[in-house]
Amino acid sequence: MKGNLFVITAPSGAGKTSLIEAVMKDDPSLKISISYTTRAPRKGEKEGVDYHFIDEPKFRKMKERGEFLESAEVHGNHYGTGKQVILDAVKRSYNVDENHVVLSGISDGATGLYYMAMRDTTPYASFLSLNGFLMVLANDQLAVDTELFPTNLLNKPFFIVNGGQDPLYPIRTVQPFVDHLRDSGVVVDYHPRPEAAHNTAWWPEMKEPFEAFVRAHPRDPLPATLTWEAADRDVPSRAHWLIIDRVRPAIAGDTMMKPDLNEFSGAGPNRGKELFPRGRTSGRVDLNRRGNHVEMRTRGVSELTLLLSPDAFDFSQPIVVSANGRVVSEGRVEPSVATLAKWAARDNDRTMLFGAELHIVLK
Repeated sequence: MKGNLFVITAPSGAGKTSLIEAVMKDDPSLKISISYTTRAPRKGEKEGVDYHFIDEPKFRKMKERGEFLESAEVHGNHYGTGKQVILDAVKRSYNVDENHVVLSGISDGATGLYYMAMRDTTPYASFLSLNGFLMVLANDQLAVDTELFPTNLLNKPFFIVNGGQDPLYPIRTVQPFVDHLRDSGVVVDYHPRPEAAHNTAWWPEMKEPFEAFVRAHPRDPLPATLTWEAADRDVPSRAHWLIIDRVRPAIAGDTMMKPDLNEFSGAGPNRGKELFPRGRTSGRVDLNRRGNHVEMRTRGVSELTLLLSPDAFDFSQPIVVSANGRVVSEGRVEPSVATLAKWAARDNDRTMLFGAELHIVLK
């Protein structure tokens, strides 16, 4: 299924809303993305119809979690386009295969998808970066106001294209970091194009490999292994069926968990240096599920929640969870219709249904 995304842009008062209403009246199959804003409703505007009206702290929290495809400040008010709003609209209009939703971008869009992969991996099967560069996100001028965790990139495969003649992100600059990701365990299908500039002239040759990669890498909605890291102001932070609810400051006895993809593993003067600065309290969970047994390694996490699916767990048998070699939960978990309805409504995903929540406090 292929569709078109239309962007209507004009100064305030130019008639964008009138144009959109007229076009949608003429073609009812079109869907409008309802943006979020911190401004007060104007006369006649309705919540959920014209905008989602929220306060500034909530907007800031959503932005920190990477929940917006784009956002801007206009005349002192904030506006943002929610990713989930667009995904939900598409899913409710078409029979979408949830396990073949991918995120792709070109140039700055390709750089942005690395941000998305580190912040919100759950909806996507893979990430396809075309003429982008991970390390642009470390540029102070971007004012990225949240911490980034490259280790989170371990959860999904990447298809990457860069050009040798690209004046912005040439192969010689990008490849050491691509190699770092691949050598650290990220699944990477890298296609350097020595003759290419900062454009997509290579597309006729790369179209089939691009599409073949998407076909070959469907999403596992309930992966048996997960790695996720989050900072204190990110929580709750989710990767599929794992939610980090609370993190704590480092204490004596905490050990660094490997691999740490924030530590550059390549050769040269950058070896051992951080890709992105660290300043806030953070926590990490590496987990592995085998039947009804979940084994976790954790650092800096004081509370977490496991979302239990009947497609992954046998609710008629005890579920055993261990953390750092110690059993932290053992026993049968009763499924709940309320829990099923809650997450089905939130995710709008037929392949990722949860019958119970298992909240765990780590001491």
